[in-house]
Amino acid sequence: MFNPAKLSVFFGLIIIVSLSFSIGGAKAVAGGGTAEASVAAGATSEIGASLNQTAPATSEVSAAPTAPEAKASAKSIKWLTSLEDALTLSRETKKMVMVDVVTGWCGWCRKMDRDTYSDKEVIELCSAYVCLRANPEEDQTFASKFQVNEFPAVLFLKSDGTEADRLYGYKIPSEFKRSVSSIAENLKSKNK
Repeated sequence: MFNPAKLSVFFGLIIIVSLSFSIGGAKAVAGGGTAEASVAAGATSEIGASLNQTAPATSEVSAAPTAPEAKASAKSIKWLTSLEDALTLSRETKKMVMVDVVTGWCGWCRKMDRDTYSDKEVIELCSAYVCLRANPEEDQTFASKFQVNEFPAVLFLKSDGTEADRLYGYKIPSEFKRSVSSIAENLKSKNK
């Protein structure tokens, strides 16, 4: 026979564990404090977060900076949100446009924003580009022109708006740097 009091405690613990995984408290739940437990808990937490793909917090999707503010600082990447503004700045600065293509429901997009785009070496690398963040669900012109169906995606555009290359999927900082550097080398060799 089931004891209702024990059953309610059991379900209560399941809810607490589930909530702590989805809000990033997996390390505390995993216990032990060892590197292995933290890594395993962090991976589980991110899987849980990616399955619980709700709209991102407002701090992760901010308003577009104006063109003069589009330079990367030592602390963060300044993302434009207008393709027109990005292409104009690209022509003025002679830099390619790097487009971070995201959606509101994409957990891996938020993870990449949190983990990869906050890395100081990635920020430095991105300063060589005009950075644009685009959501094809909100910008139908962008969606119809570039036809991105996998997220996250990173597009590299020439100053005339033609696509030079693209990356798909979540990338840790070292993988992102390697991929972007490879694309830059390939584009340089094509232009020779």
